Amino acid sequence: MTKLFDRRWWVGGACLLALLVVNADIVRKEMILASDNRVLLKLAPLDPRSLMQGDYMALRFQLAVDARGAPDYDQQSDDGYLIVSVDKNRVGHFVRFDNGVALTGAEQRIRYRIRKGRMKIATNAFFFQEGKAKHFEQAEYGEFAVDTSGNPLLVAMADEQLKSLGVMKR
Repeated sequence: MTKLFDRRWWVGGACLLALLVVNADIVRKEMILASDNRVLLKLAPLDPRSLMQGDYMALRFQLAVDARGAPDYDQQSDDGYLIVSVDKNRVGHFVRFDNGVALTGAEQRIRYRIRKGRMKIATNAFFFQEGKAKHFEQAEYGEFAVDTSGNPLLVAMADEQLKSLGVMKR
């Protein structure tokens, strides 16, 4: 009887811990979404045959392409931060990898991860309502909400004139 009681506590504790972790992540992302700090990142071309598949769009950002061309790219860790210069239209442009130097007023820190040799900025896919592929084909930019730590969250796509095409499906 004591072993059964102990197992129930362990299972209950593990379930509670899992719920706390998931909810903490949800709260963190909701806080990022509530931020008014938005940055637009230019999309980089992809193979058109794999651009639209079902109800999502495969993404690659010009920021990652530019960072990969930096002379110090090979010395960077798999997880880190890029420094982007944000212009008057809120479009971010690669400046350098974060090296601890203080940011200027127009610079923004953006977190990146390298997985399987590809740099990932927040996500590599944009999900939208089924049947809306034609609408999102004109996307030229991804719109990100960015928290004070540089964590980006993709919230919408924008066209060439920086006009929002709509938000990500939840």
